[in-house]
Amino acid sequence: MIRIVIADDHQLIREGIRMLSESSAELSVIGEVDSRENLEKFLMNQTPDVLILDINMGGRRSGLEFLEHNRERVEEMNILVLSLYENISIVRRAIQLGAKGYLPKTETTDCLLTAIRTVADGATYLSPRISQALLHTSPSPDPAIPFPEEILTNREMAVYTLLARGLSNRKIAQEMRISSSTVSSHIENIKKKMRCVSISELQQTAFEWAREED
Repeated sequence: MIRIVIADDHQLIREGIRMLSESSAELSVIGEVDSRENLEKFLMNQTPDVLILDINMGGRRSGLEFLEHNRERVEEMNILVLSLYENISIVRRAIQLGAKGYLPKTETTDCLLTAIRTVADGATYLSPRISQALLHTSPSPDPAIPFPEEILTNREMAVYTLLARGLSNRKIAQEMRISSSTVSSHIENIKKKMRCVSISELQQTAFEWAREED
């Protein structure tokens, strides 16, 4: 039996994983928490076979903070990060800090089951899409995760904000009263600064950033 703790501030995610465990004879959810603080309290008394950890739990990148500030405890556990983020810098940082697996929340339940089994055995699991992205990017000399407010110009920040609202290049150009080619140039610069492999990854990162700001 693989004993699981779910650390995620979304009730639907926790319920979904619990339902998955109830349909499998090999999984048992022994705890659910919705914040880094509650996770640390829970782990004072119990150590699961697999900790399923969200990057954000009621606070910006609190999952990474948990990994960073609990190095000894992390070494004793098999941690699978389950996140909306597919930013390669964040994936690398999570693995550097001791996570044994990384899975986007867009993956299937079969993929999640495979990831749980693999991590429970002490092996590393990365989703196929994450693995491919890692193969095609070079490690950054700076492991810190970029925050848009700190690295983007005012103009780029305006574009990033509109991108987070789901606007197309043409709509962003109309909103900012600039040309579409200028918007495309800004987006390319933002993509490089945010260390995103593709436009779709940049959009997802922008959406998640906007969710954190609300």
